[in-house]
Amino acid sequence: MKPMKVILFALCATAAMVGTGAWIAPAEAQDVREITVILPNPSALNVWSLHAAIGEGYMEQEGLKVNVQAVDGSSMVLQALAAGQAQIGLPGPAPVLAARERG
Repeated sequence: MKPMKVILFALCATAAMVGTGAWIAPAEAQDVREITVILPNPSALNVWSLHAAIGEGYMEQEGLKVNVQAVDGSSMVLQALAAGQAQIGLPGPAPVLAARERG
């Protein structure tokens, strides 16, 4: 998958989670699933939709407890994803292309 497609997919997935939270009533005894999102910097401006969804309680309605963590750059995001320390990451395109080139 091309890096821009990966980013677009991640943003669409976030929007879908937010959108479904607005239309589907929360389950009565839903298990909470904890997920970790790794970002290459601490700015909330880059992923405002994610922070808005968390703040509005949409993620909790869907049974998700989202742990957002910032690391030092996109290469660290890729390392955390490869090590299984996070389920979602938002690396920049250059490190993704470099990692893909190396296999």
